[in-house]
Amino acid sequence: MNRVEGLTRRSRITIRLSTEERNRLDAAANNSAISLSDYVRCVLTDLQPLPAMKRPTVEMTLLARVLSELGKLASDLTAVARAARDPERRGMLTPFLERDLLRVINDLKPCRTLLLEALGKKALDR
Repeated sequence: MNRVEGLTRRSRITIRLSTEERNRLDAAANNSAISLSDYVRCVLTDLQPLPAMKRPTVEMTLLARVLSELGKLASDLTAVARAARDPERRGMLTPFLERDLLRVINDLKPCRTLLLEALGKKALDR
């Protein structure tokens, strides 16, 4: 509802509210997933609000980035572990290093699940 093509809003109305009234309006706007200004405009003009997309919170954005980096790290570790099992490259990695790499990969799996849960997503079994 913020941007209506060709519409410029130049008039402003200021009202005074009690803290309780303001909190109720804020909660109603949040429940409608629109800005407070758009919510009040809709109530006053009896218009239906346009569906709005909320921006993800900073925490959600950071969690998504961490999950992405975690996936890259796990993929790289898996590639190293595969190379360690390759008979042609057998001399490059010691059995101890291979064991440690596999342990790290297994340790990363619960982190992925926890991050997906924090993002409100369901982890698919791999």
